[in-house]
This record gives sequence, structure tokens and C-alpha cells, in this order.
Amino acid sequence: MAASPEVLRVVRDYIQQVRKFMRDDPALNRLVLGEESNDHDIAMALQDSLLNWARPPGPPLGAVTILTHPAPDLLVLRTVARLLMSVSLLQTRNNLQYTDGQGVSVNSSANGPELRQIAQMLMAEYDQAKLALKIQLNIEGGWGTGVRSDLGQVNNFLDSFPDA
Repeated sequence: MAASPEVLRVVRDYIQQVRKFMRDDPALNRLVLGEESNDHDIAMALQDSLLNWARPPGPPLGAVTILTHPAPDLLVLRTVARLLMSVSLLQTRNNLQYTDGQGVSVNSSANGPELRQIAQMLMAEYDQAKLALKIQLNIEGGWGTGVRSDLGQVNNFLDSFPDA
């Protein structure tokens, strides 16, 4: 079954948010020709991140879709972490150091461990925020929402600053 036009639009928006977060832009990728992660890879990581919502940590709150996820920023964070983990595996697998006879050394894929460390840091941040949010949503589901903060309205200012 094909995805609806609305779902495809939202997925494309998420892909752009992930690219912005990762600074994955051909103009900024000096060592990579084009974009480091293609749209399909980002969509796969996004789908995995959606499926992760129903898994621990935190109480099971039911399935979510790309349209109903309660925390788009967490979805982007986990998607980025999954992509970085994937890139770190590729970098580690393709790590080859070359030294010529005159002391010049080149290592084109030496940053696999650093990328893995960043991915693990982002994943830990995601897991902690996911747990806190799921607990909050579980409490709200049982007791009601209580007093809401105005921060949600105050912080929605990015629409006033279009991307260059």
C-alpha cells in the first residue's frame, strides 16, 4: 500500500530536518561528493525510530505514526543517531591507512570510532528524554494534563525565520 501524500510530505520534511541537524549538505561536505546519506537511508532510520517508540524504556503507550508522534524533535534525534551509527560502521569497515615512502600518511576513514561515540551520546540523550516523555504522557493519560506551560507557544518562532 502506498503512503498518502500527507505522509510523504511529512517524511520529506523530517528528511530535511535530519539533513539540517547533521549539516549534510553538498556545499558543506568537502570530503564526500554530494550528500552523505541518501533520502532512502534517512527514511529507513526514520522508520526504525518510529518503531522504537513502542519499545522500552518507559511504559507502553501504543503505536504512533509519522503523523501522530508526540515528540518530533526526539524522532529527529534518534534518526540522526541511527544514521551516525550506520556511517560509523562503514567508516570502520573501510578504514585503511596509507603511508608513502616520503612520510606522507593518509587515513580516509579514521573517524568511525568518533562517529560511534557521537551516535551513542545522542542515543543516550534520546533514551532519557523518551523515558521522561513517556512517563509524563502516561501520567497525563491517567490523571489529565493539569496546567500547561506557555513554552510551547513561545518556542514556535522558527516559522518566522525561513531558511536561506
